[in-house]
Amino acid sequence: MPDPGVRDDVFAPVFSPEINVNLPEDPKWDSTEWWKTIERLYPGWAQIIRSEPQMQTIISDFFAELDEDTFDFSTFSAQLMTQMKGTDWYTLQRESIRDSIVLEMDDPATYKANIAQNMKDIKQMMFEEGVSLQPAIINWMKVRAERMNYDKDELREFVVTTGRGGDKPTRGNAKRIFDDINGYAQSMLVPIDSGKAWDYSFNIAAGNDSMANPQDFIQGLASNTFDFVNVQELASKGITISDLLSDAKQQIATTLDLNSNDVRLYNMSLDDLVVGEGDSKRFINRQDAEAWAKKQGRYQMTDEHRGGVVNLANGIANHFGTRSFGGYV
Repeated sequence: MPDPGVRDDVFAPVFSPEINVNLPEDPKWDSTEWWKTIERLYPGWAQIIRSEPQMQTIISDFFAELDEDTFDFSTFSAQLMTQMKGTDWYTLQRESIRDSIVLEMDDPATYKANIAQNMKDIKQMMFEEGVSLQPAIINWMKVRAERMNYDKDELREFVVTTGRGGDKPTRGNAKRIFDDINGYAQSMLVPIDSGKAWDYSFNIAAGNDSMANPQDFIQGLASNTFDFVNVQELASKGITISDLLSDAKQQIATTLDLNSNDVRLYNMSLDDLVVGEGDSKRFINRQDAEAWAKKQGRYQMTDEHRGGVVNLANGIANHFGTRSFGGYV
C-alpha cells in the first residue's frame, strides 16, 4: 500500500527542481562538466549526494582524486555504489527507493521505460476514475510510483487519493460511486452531506472502503428521521423508504398527470410524507397523496381539474337555465 510517511526528499528533484538543500559553499566539483553530466543522467543520485553529508564527502573525495583522462561512468557507478552501501542513507532507506535509484543509474533505459509506463497507467486510471490532475502533479506521481514500486492496485489508490484534493470528478468511477450513494440516500428520503458522500466515494474507489459503510450511515439517518419504522429490518430485505410510499407516489403522478419518475418524494417535506402523532404516526396513503396533490398549483392544469370545472359550470347552467341575450330560455 502507498506509504504517505516515506521521505519525499529522496526523489524530490525530479518533480520539484526548485527544492533548496544545504550545500557546501561553492563546492569545487559543483561546476564541473562531470558533475553536470551526473545531474543530467542521474538526478536521483545527484539529489542524494547534495542532501546527504556523507555523500558529499564521498563525492568530494572522489573528484579530488579524479583523473579526467581515465574517468568513465562505469567505474564511477561501481565505486559510488560500494561506498553508498556503508552510509546511513542506504541502511535506513526503503528498499524500493534504493532499488529504483540504483536502476536509474545502472540501467537508465529500463528506468525511463518504467517511468513512461507509469505515466500511461496514471493517465488511464485518471480517465477511469474521473480524476483531474495538473501536469506537474502527474510528473511527480510517475516518479513516486517507480520509487515506491507500486503495483496496479496501489497506483490506482494513489491516483484516487491524490485526485480527491482537486476538482470533484464529473465522470468516472468515483463519480459513479458518488451518484450511487446519493441515489441510495434519496431512496431512503434523507439528505447526506456532499462532502461526506465524496469522502466515501473516493475511499471506495481507492479500494479502502465498500458501499456497506455509506449505506449503514444512510440507514442510521433514516432511522432517526422515521422513528416509527424499523429501517434496519427493511434494509436487510432490500426495501427502501421510497418502496413503502410507491402507492402514494403513483397516486400523486396520476392526480397531477405526471410520469411516476417525475415525482421526487425526496424533495417533499417530512410533514407532507408523514401523518399522525406518537403511536399513530404513519406514511401517507393513496387518499392522503391525492388530497396533497390537489392542493398543488399544477393540479389546475390537469384534465381532471379542467373537467371538474366544466362539469361544475354545466351543473350551474342546468340548475339556473341557459342565459341568452334576452334572458333565460
